[in-house]
Amino acid sequence: MFSRRAWIQVVPLTGLSLTFSARARADEALAVAAPNAAVGALVAATAGAHALVSTDGALAPTQLRLGTVVVNVGDGIRLPAGTRASRLFLDDARNAPRLGGNIRDALIAQRPDLREQLVANHKSWTRGLARSIIAWNHALEKSPVRGQRITDKHGRYALLNWAGAVIDPASNNPGPSALGRLPQEPSSCELAAYTRYIDGLIATLR
Repeated sequence: MFSRRAWIQVVPLTGLSLTFSARARADEALAVAAPNAAVGALVAATAGAHALVSTDGALAPTQLRLGTVVVNVGDGIRLPAGTRASRLFLDDARNAPRLGGNIRDALIAQRPDLREQLVANHKSWTRGLARSIIAWNHALEKSPVRGQRITDKHGRYALLNWAGAVIDPASNNPGPSALGRLPQEPSSCELAAYTRYIDGLIATLR
């Protein structure tokens, strides 16, 4: 049985231990796996230094693995038909802000202590990306594929649809041959890499 003196000595140490535990959790980066580097780039832009982002091709196009928990972040996202095309839905950058909002909410659910920072990060990068999307929209308005009936031979439905092409499986027009040489994802899980990736896609359809 503790004496009064012993109890006085133990309580501060216990409180200090709890404080260190809470601080360690707050400083701990969350391990997040995304299905590809395009989705991973939006995770990294939203989470900043609070997440260690990797890719896992076994995840569905709108799934994330937060630690050991797999969550869906596809609310409000319409995926193209077909496995390959569905994994390239972020080829249409207009999907990025909505997906980013879903990612933000999933991260907040996992780490409510980071709510303020996650909300601020999402607002910051979506504002910047919105300006790029306006420029990409203008570029695609002059794309030679606009109005063409094209078969989606390369799984680039999202990109072709964004450019105004009509996807027609019965068409004999495969679209620009360069579509078959495009990368399947950005070079890394970074927003700048995703922006460069979209720049390359847009250049192919000019």
